[in-house]
Amino acid sequence: MKIQRKLLWLLVVTTCLTGIPQFTHATIQTTKPYQQMTLPERGAFVSEQARRLARQISGRDYQFTPAFEAEIQKAVEFYARRIGNNGGDQLGK
Repeated sequence: MKIQRKLLWLLVVTTCLTGIPQFTHATIQTTKPYQQMTLPERGAFVSEQARRLARQISGRDYQFTPAFEAEIQKAVEFYARRIGNNGGDQLGK
């Protein structure tokens, strides 16, 4: 179970920021880059994209726990900071 969650988490983080061009009609498209969103906008964006990706992968809806969504949010924040520092190929810098 932990391996499945980690794989799903990795997939969600990877695809959240790569900008998959297919959006459903229910998805709100934003014109702001992630780094310019407010904290509530970021939380809503990550939650929505995690659900969308899970639905695309499995064909059904998942109810993620708040703790799991917080883990996804932390990973996305880490990635956003990393790519925003002009040293995107250097982990953690």
